[in-house]
Amino acid sequence: MKRNRGRVGRGAVVAADPSFGRGSWQPHQQQGRGRHQGRGRQQGRGRQQGRGRQQGRGRQQQLVAQQQQRRRVMSPQAAYMVYFNRYISWKIATCLTQDDLKSLGQIFPKFKPKELTPEQKKMMEERQKKILEARKNQAHVAEQAEKKEEEPKLDGDIKEGTSAKEDETGKGTQIDCKSDGANDEEKSASFKKSGEDKQEDAVVANRENDEEATASSPPLDSATEVEQESVAGKDDEKLSSEATGPKDDPSAPVKTMTAAQKSAQEAQIALNMNDPHTLLARLNTKRLFRRIKHLRKQDADNFDVDTAYAKNKTTEQIATHEWELILAQTKQKLMKDFYEKEYKSKMAEAEVLRAEREEKGEADDEGNGEEEDGLEDDMPEFLKQKFPPPLPSKCELLMFSPCPRAVAVLASYPRSGNSLLRTLYERTTLRVTGSDMRGGLQKHDLVGEAATQTNCVQFVKTHYPERMGTPPFRVNRAVLLVRNPYDAMESYFNLMTTNTHTSSLSEEERKKHSKIFAEMAKKEILVWRDFHEYWLNQKIPLLVIRYEDLIRYTDKVIAKVLKFVLEVKDMTFFEDRIDRCIREEQIERLGSYKPRSGGIGKSLTKGVYSPELLQEINVGIINTMEKFGYDEMLVPNPSEWKVEPMDEYGVFIPGTAKEPLVINQKGLVRGAKRHTNWNLVKQQMGMKGAKCTCQNCVRGSR
Repeated sequence: MKRNRGRVGRGAVVAADPSFGRGSWQPHQQQGRGRHQGRGRQQGRGRQQGRGRQQGRGRQQQLVAQQQQRRRVMSPQAAYMVYFNRYISWKIATCLTQDDLKSLGQIFPKFKPKELTPEQKKMMEERQKKILEARKNQAHVAEQAEKKEEEPKLDGDIKEGTSAKEDETGKGTQIDCKSDGANDEEKSASFKKSGEDKQEDAVVANRENDEEATASSPPLDSATEVEQESVAGKDDEKLSSEATGPKDDPSAPVKTMTAAQKSAQEAQIALNMNDPHTLLARLNTKRLFRRIKHLRKQDADNFDVDTAYAKNKTTEQIATHEWELILAQTKQKLMKDFYEKEYKSKMAEAEVLRAEREEKGEADDEGNGEEEDGLEDDMPEFLKQKFPPPLPSKCELLMFSPCPRAVAVLASYPRSGNSLLRTLYERTTLRVTGSDMRGGLQKHDLVGEAATQTNCVQFVKTHYPERMGTPPFRVNRAVLLVRNPYDAMESYFNLMTTNTHTSSLSEEERKKHSKIFAEMAKKEILVWRDFHEYWLNQKIPLLVIRYEDLIRYTDKVIAKVLKFVLEVKDMTFFEDRIDRCIREEQIERLGSYKPRSGGIGKSLTKGVYSPELLQEINVGIINTMEKFGYDEMLVPNPSEWKVEPMDEYGVFIPGTAKEPLVINQKGLVRGAKRHTNWNLVKQQMGMKGAKCTCQNCVRGSR
């Protein structure tokens, strides 16, 4: 026991844990060595806990900073929806009665009203009394108005009944009439005054009703309270105008929209303009108009608009109906081919039997005719049905289609034929292709911009990891579309300097700004190499095709793509679609827009690439060029290039991954050192539409 007291007395443990010293059974030593508690200013320095108030204030500032950060991150559409929901909740709370709010609060606790105080209950009772009085006054006014309508008949009866009395009374009657007239004027004046008072009471009752409803509504944030006050003020103005009558003031200012309302309206319009479903409806409407022109041009005398498309249906319903007709027509064609083969085989057997009978002298022509009639009778009614003649693919309607798995992507470096392949896919399958970015291709009839959801599209364009698209999404398989780097970079330079997909720089401009192009090419060749190496290293199923094969063997390449993307084995249906949609026109007319003039390796003949530049950029891409069969292009002589197609017009690389790949998440092959400031380039070239090169604008362009 002494040891314990001694150790406690020295305070070794007490210094570390003051609560131990306090809990000692020897109060004398605890008080005597209270220096530890004095030192315990560390506990007393528990003022640090007091300082903790500063931390508390710091937490509040941190919460405010987080809220501000969320507001900055929130998109305009999301912010608009937040304020819209607040406004709707306020409307619900202010327009419903207390009983309605209670019943609504059982389902949605947010709208459950607070319990009324005794004062509020008295106010509610008074308000109900005033409302009842106002209703009685209105009923009384209606009754008086009905009586006034019946006054002419009553006056006639009175005059007839009092004519004899007037003869008897004479002058006295006139005096009574004057007094009655004065009384009538006083009564009418008092009636008008009482009517105005009752009308004012009704207005006051309505105002008190609104004020109590807003007082009983659930509390909202400050922005909503400001909105409530503004709407309440408008309601008061409306009530006062109804009570006093309309005001004809030509000098009154016209009501205009506020800046917030204008911005919200513009955001909603922009959202509708870029909505894929809205864009698809417009495109299909344009295609219907194109169809009508085509049919009228074919047969103007017998043309009937009612036969051009199904009536009383939306474009989406028309597209679905016509797709079902295409499937039925294909099925009929296959069945007819089958019956024709059966018919020909039976006819051949009949010919053999006829020959045998002729040798025996037992020819029977009637039996042969009966067999022919029997074959026609056995044909189902479905095969006798007539379908409308097929339309050009540019007149057929497109539709969205859900995907039962993660989507397939069309990955390519910019200006490698991505839009051309998307258009060919859409014409063949009549399905919209998506994109993880908005590249301005809506005006070229590619309406699936920013559509990556599996409930809309099956095939999505991406330039990742050359640039970051939005939003991140899962990828089940990928088509890698490759183009030789010389033509791709030259086309990319034209796109970024002219801001169009079809315009090109003149030869004079190319020569004048050859140094600018050379600096860009040294950066972009590394981006081109790393982009393709990224996709070759992925573990999902991959199909590699080349742009040079796509423009020369279009039908075979697109058949390879359809079989890979849709995972179909029997290509009979799509072979017929390819024959009708792709082989009917030249490749230049199949794209969404007219491509720039040129061919394979034309950029090397324009003097864009100097020998020194080619030698410098070819050093790091030899292995990648050999993988895609571009090794002969390392020698800059396009006239001697053979450019043989890839094996089976596309190389399939089976995947080993069990889970889909998620893209647009992290990591780009274009870093800060490989970035080209295109605003500065346009200013140096004197191009139209050049933007400011200040630090803020440069950061925004990155």
